[in-house]
Amino acid sequence: MDVPPIFNAPALHERFKDLAGMRAFAQQIIDWWDRDRGRDFKMKTEYVQGAGPIVWTYATHAVEVMRVVLRQSELGRMAVVASEVRLMIELGMTSIWLYLQPVPAAKALLHETLRQHRATVRDAIAVGHDGFEELLKRLDAEQAENDGDSSPTGKSFEQRCRAIDGGLEMYVMWRLYSRMSHATGNLADHYLLEVPISAENPLGIALNPDGEEDTHESSLGLAICMLLVALKACDLIDAEGRRTTQIRTAAKKIGLGLDFKLIATE
Repeated sequence: MDVPPIFNAPALHERFKDLAGMRAFAQQIIDWWDRDRGRDFKMKTEYVQGAGPIVWTYATHAVEVMRVVLRQSELGRMAVVASEVRLMIELGMTSIWLYLQPVPAAKALLHETLRQHRATVRDAIAVGHDGFEELLKRLDAEQAENDGDSSPTGKSFEQRCRAIDGGLEMYVMWRLYSRMSHATGNLADHYLLEVPISAENPLGIALNPDGEEDTHESSLGLAICMLLVALKACDLIDAEGRRTTQIRTAAKKIGLGLDFKLIATE
């Protein structure tokens, strides 16, 4: 990507009048997708047997996640959807990877999905759940049959990002949003304020049920960028390319480059 999809421009001064303008922009993108619901999606031949169906599902899910992000943005509660913004990064970056390597990437992703499913079934059996033995046998057989499809980029989101031009920066952003996606001290800090230490308050903290929203704009902008990334990857496998011009125009509006490339390896 010639311009990493990280939004840092002050909305009030540069690309948008205000946060409402950003939300309207995102809703317009969602409306494009909704207008195509029910229409046949014709994939380019080389993607039909590879990553095409997965790329389409990720674009679809990115649109649905964006609806949730927009609603929380309206409420001023972007911290609540940090995990959704993190997921948008995953959807966008994995879509790029699948587009650039449609057959090996799809096989590696499905291999990892199978591995995780198999591990879950093993754990279910280990804690005493019945009825999973036959399923485990089938999964074991599938795993053995497709064992050659495994790859580091299939197993690790970090490695997937490192394989893509500009992807390491996005992995760093993913790590930052991971801090608010789990039960961490960072999440607790969001609802705490530092106050002077006193006899009545020896810890020097105050409870803040509204939380601190100091990254609302950048989080919303990042989610919009990753929505466009997922939709661009989907458009690139579309034999008709129905949204090419609109995606290009939207990317220019928000200052996003959509030139997807793998990092050259020696």
